[in-house]
Amino acid sequence: MMKIKTLFSLIFVLLADSLCGQENIDSPASVFGIGDIQLMEGGRTAGMASAALSLSGSYFLNTTNPAALSHIDSTNFIFDIVISSRKSQFSYRNLSEKAFSANVTRIATGFRFSKRLAGAVSFKPYSTVSYHIDKYITKEGTDSKVLGEYEGSGGINQLSLLNSYKITNKLSLGSELMYLYGTINRTTELEGVNIIKESVTHTFSFSTGMLYRDKLNDNLDLSAALVYGSGNSFRFKNTMNILDIEGNNIFFNKNASSDIKIPQSIGAGISVSGSRLLVSTDYYFRKKMSSLSDNSGIRFADTKKINFGLAFIPVKYPANYFEAIEYQAGFSFSNSYQIQNGINPHNVEVSAGAALPIRGNSQLNLAFSWGRRGIERTGIIREDYFRVSLGFSLVDRMFIRSLYY
Repeated sequence: MMKIKTLFSLIFVLLADSLCGQENIDSPASVFGIGDIQLMEGGRTAGMASAALSLSGSYFLNTTNPAALSHIDSTNFIFDIVISSRKSQFSYRNLSEKAFSANVTRIATGFRFSKRLAGAVSFKPYSTVSYHIDKYITKEGTDSKVLGEYEGSGGINQLSLLNSYKITNKLSLGSELMYLYGTINRTTELEGVNIIKESVTHTFSFSTGMLYRDKLNDNLDLSAALVYGSGNSFRFKNTMNILDIEGNNIFFNKNASSDIKIPQSIGAGISVSGSRLLVSTDYYFRKKMSSLSDNSGIRFADTKKINFGLAFIPVKYPANYFEAIEYQAGFSFSNSYQIQNGINPHNVEVSAGAALPIRGNSQLNLAFSWGRRGIERTGIIREDYFRVSLGFSLVDRMFIRSLYY
């Protein structure tokens, strides 16, 4: 057992140290602010539109609500890794462009420390900046136009330490300490001259969660959850570097720091589960963030998001492998935190998936999602995307010695 725990821990450290976490796909929506904010959790609930706030279980490592960790079985050590790919088509009037990305989007590990205390560590992207835009602009003092190329990359990563305490058999509380860090690079090329802007940030944040579970009857359970996220401020240290057409440095400057304030957030979830069917729904709300920089072109909006998901097993007592597969479906609706040209775009996503049992209580989770972000209007680019998510939830038993080696 110790060898497997050591191997999982080593994999976690290597992945968290080497992966940037972001989905590196060209997305015009990531031009402003801190980029695209992560919209999915993935893993065991990817096929349910990640409606997971009120879900918990002996083999379920739920990092959306830290309070849920206390329901992990005391003999289980869980390691989760999620890989996702996304194919997008961006449409604007009669123009369209395609893009593709694939990356590891979440890794987490956790287990119970004692009868009432459990914990986990997770790593995932918080936001992504990734775009490439070509635009002709008028040369100052003339009627001629030159091609300007605008590129952005990077984003903010989230490394979290979670813990959960079971107060009673029905009520659990949890907390999450988050370290948010990253670098955002923005490059503008005009007639061979490159203007490179780099913004570096790091900050701490925290959230707390509550989970209540009770039986409605012998075959039906009810769960309810609340999650509160503290506000924080990203302070960016900015530098600007200008290179001439031959790549020589002709100007370097440390610009004044800029700030983006992330307000408090709240989430609520409720679920009902039986022997074969699970229904779950989540609601999130966050006040609009504010930019403390001089960029008056950035405007933000209150964000609301609702996730709805269900999962079912064909028969109560499976007689073969296919009858033991859990089938999932989900729907998600939200609005963007950005206001573009006076319009606040909406996002919609439909998902379906399956949880495939593998050795022991481990699972392979496969999910497919179709989504649309934005609407086709003047100045608004619509994105239609198809996402495939593959998650491995590996469960190992602690404190149990095998009879044979």
